[in-house]
Amino acid sequence: MKLPEPVCILGLGREGMSTYRFLRASNPTMKLLCADIHPRNKLDADWVRMTAQDVNTTFMTGSTYLEALSASATIVRSPGISPFIPEVQAARKAGIIFTSQTQLFLEQYRDKVIGVTGTKGKSTTASLIAHILQTANIPAQLLGNIGIPPLDAVADKQPTWFVLELSAHQLYDVTISPHIAVILDITQEHLDYYPDRVTYIAAKGSMTRYQMNDDHVIYSRSSDTVLRLVHNSHAHRHLWSWGPATDAAIWEDDQRIVLHGEHLIAIHEIPLLGHFNLANVMSAAMAASLVGVPSTIIAQAIRSFQPLPVRLEKVGTYNGITFYDDSLATTPEATIAALDALDTPDQNASAVGSIILGGHERNADFHSLAERLTKSSVKTIILLPTVGKRIEQTLLSNEPDFATTHTVIHADTMDAAVQACFEHTPPNSICLLSTAAPSFSMFKDYQEKSKAFRDAILNYRNPSQRRINQ
Repeated sequence: MKLPEPVCILGLGREGMSTYRFLRASNPTMKLLCADIHPRNKLDADWVRMTAQDVNTTFMTGSTYLEALSASATIVRSPGISPFIPEVQAARKAGIIFTSQTQLFLEQYRDKVIGVTGTKGKSTTASLIAHILQTANIPAQLLGNIGIPPLDAVADKQPTWFVLELSAHQLYDVTISPHIAVILDITQEHLDYYPDRVTYIAAKGSMTRYQMNDDHVIYSRSSDTVLRLVHNSHAHRHLWSWGPATDAAIWEDDQRIVLHGEHLIAIHEIPLLGHFNLANVMSAAMAASLVGVPSTIIAQAIRSFQPLPVRLEKVGTYNGITFYDDSLATTPEATIAALDALDTPDQNASAVGSIILGGHERNADFHSLAERLTKSSVKTIILLPTVGKRIEQTLLSNEPDFATTHTVIHADTMDAAVQACFEHTPPNSICLLSTAAPSFSMFKDYQEKSKAFRDAILNYRNPSQRRINQ
């Protein structure tokens, strides 16, 4: 690997640190510029440790960090840095080379990569694929947002397969596609990051655009967007369906999943909540089958799979209220799926009595969520900044009487939101954290949001509080 120097690492978070380790291990004397909007003393402490003796690395941080671009010959852009900010676009027009961690990794290992993309379900599907392969004693490593950064895997003993979760941010500008591409449903997302939906879909398109004749793509006819991405691929196409239209299918009437025209697993055996998770299981099963895992092992692995933390995870029951953590739900569609999974008309099961919504504003459309809430058992809506006010406006425009039939509360902190849940959620019902928006207006990431939610539950200062069960 030869990159023109100086090489700028743009964005010094988790992936930027991984890129530094990789580049420095590849070339101890490579001239590096490390650029980030945060002052150097606010960066992860590991940066000080790693670069203490590194005379070939220069930091450019704080408000002037983008000045590093014009001083560079190559820029490795972290996915959190928008490619559409003027300084980045100017550097591109000036002929400076842009690459990314995803590109560098795929250049070396694309033949061993099973890539997973979609608006929701990526983490569960990628984790399940890795679990199935490992159950079959096939060495596999989980990479991406849910695993380790791809370039960190290069130093390890090479597995047979890498399972790589890929967002649109990580796919933007990539000119190599993975050997096996798993395409889940794609809806609107990240409209604060991309100038329009067309550009967002084009970024996702890198997943299949550069596939070759001996590659594979797994998909369903879930949307026109998915079909367009598949149409751009030269790979073998593997279609699954809802119902017996194909030999890989989810037969809801018979409550089973079929693979290669034969029974794979009964739906009641799958340890994942929600109708939407059936699509994740179907996709993962097909990917594992493509690399040679027998159906009996696939079914065994599905049964033993542990649901991901903070994805419809039961926290516990307190004061007669059962709390569920769905911190990974950062789109309206994901929250609708959570309501579909938990909000049941069965009189013997708890229904959702309250929900916490809101977070970072990225111009999502909340009308479908408003319609779903109107039809649900939810009677208390707790709204977080900054998008909380717009969610309330959407609820009222969808149903003018909503404010008289529901309790709507704005909370500036997670502690206040949880207190409102304790005070306004009916006994023997569910309080659901499923914000339909990302965390960035209040928290560093979904993990910090989840911790704040759980801490607030445990720290609630009602003298009558007692934990009933978990």
